[in-house]
Amino acid sequence: MTTSTGRRARTRTTAITTMTATLALSVPASALPGAQATDARPPSGAGDSSTTTSLRGLVSGIPPTLTTGSVPITDRPGLLRTPDGVLHVSYTRQTSPGHVQAAHVAVSPAGRVVRRSDITAPWMFLTASAIVPAPGGMRVLLNGYTPDAPTPFAWGGAYSALGDGAGAWTVPAERLNRFDGESDLATLPDGSPLSAVLHWSGMHAHVGAFTQDNTGAPSHQQVAGGGGYNLNLERVGDEVYVGWNVLAGSGSPGTFVQRVHPTLGPVLAAPGSSGSADAVGSSNRSALAVSTTGHLYSAYCAGGTELACDHISLWNVSTGHVTRVPRSGGATRAITLSAAPEGRMWITWRSAPAELTGVRTNRTGTAVGTPTVRPLGDAFGFPHSAAESSLGFADVVLTVSGKHVLARLLPALSVSASPRRWGVGRAQRLTFRVVDAGEAVGGARVRLAGKSCRTSAAGRCSVRLRPSAGPRRLTAKISATGYDASAVLLRITR
Repeated sequence: MTTSTGRRARTRTTAITTMTATLALSVPASALPGAQATDARPPSGAGDSSTTTSLRGLVSGIPPTLTTGSVPITDRPGLLRTPDGVLHVSYTRQTSPGHVQAAHVAVSPAGRVVRRSDITAPWMFLTASAIVPAPGGMRVLLNGYTPDAPTPFAWGGAYSALGDGAGAWTVPAERLNRFDGESDLATLPDGSPLSAVLHWSGMHAHVGAFTQDNTGAPSHQQVAGGGGYNLNLERVGDEVYVGWNVLAGSGSPGTFVQRVHPTLGPVLAAPGSSGSADAVGSSNRSALAVSTTGHLYSAYCAGGTELACDHISLWNVSTGHVTRVPRSGGATRAITLSAAPEGRMWITWRSAPAELTGVRTNRTGTAVGTPTVRPLGDAFGFPHSAAESSLGFADVVLTVSGKHVLARLLPALSVSASPRRWGVGRAQRLTFRVVDAGEAVGGARVRLAGKSCRTSAAGRCSVRLRPSAGPRRLTAKISATGYDASAVLLRITR
């Protein structure tokens, strides 16, 4: 974070009264971040039921189903891409009336389910909405309770399950946070977990784990009027930030960001985010993500009504720069933000009840490409979504009618042709330029009327057409590895 950003942050904070700056993070002496499972934990379930089912419909058609059983409509999946390219998804499913179970599915980069496993046995109340790296594997945040189990699982609060990535899970007999409610998790550079929970009494954050009740140890930050929702934690180097939304009618509405570790920072209001339209984005976590270049970004609904955004804004919290996302007017909910390679960011949203739209930025996050629109069909309206894009495309997990499905978005090419129209009876040379969010795309293939060319590093190539005896319409088709196909309509006139 730059010094100038800090000055801007302090200026914005003076007008914010929705939260008090009193959060202090503590590591109790009894924290056991590496504790092993004990006999007191609930059994981890039936174990691994591996499969290599191929997923079809990733890019078009009917999105494939990832999950098994009945997924609660309120479930928010956790996503983690490991260095081998495998996408790990944590979620909960109903096992019987009044009980839910945490589960896991692993998907290869090619879109094949390579493993399914149970994380826990059934609990009375449970969410598994975050999965993060941990020493030796991964950690899933569990928030809830099961009163028929030994302590500490009958108390309620935030727990975790440790996985080796191969389907084996243990649930240490310890708590990460003594509060239950909407929660998230981050991993500090030393491997310690930092948990945060939005409880009716405020936001409570805690570093490490503890094995006794430890009442009062996790200090908290109060959200005025209980209006905070959609908690999201992101780590930038040694610092951890939290993003959240305050809905219309709950104090000062809008999207907010604050540093919570290692020290408490000022509350930053996302520029232009206040207003009733912020309720639109409330189905997902607050869209907060860190680019591969270390910049913290927030995406949010700006302006509009309670039913649709005027537009989506992308805010670089690190620099203060705000980019308006073109063609995002009418976004209805489920905004996600995730980091792609080379500093790029993906933004996705629900553009219609059963339509997913996404755009990818340039390397500096200051320009946005052409939107990729994915119609899903009437049966695939989704209230929630989560996205991961570290391989360049956006893998979006959608909550649809008791299940999670996977839709993959490829970035779209922006293509210009010169000229677009010319007269009959003469040969014509056409020049094409292919870009992605304003940056030239080399190696793209352009096909037109039996001719073809490949773009240079500057994104340009040309073809020459013979004279046409009469008026006609032509379609130039453009393709490039890793991109959605594009086309340009051309006309020969009299």
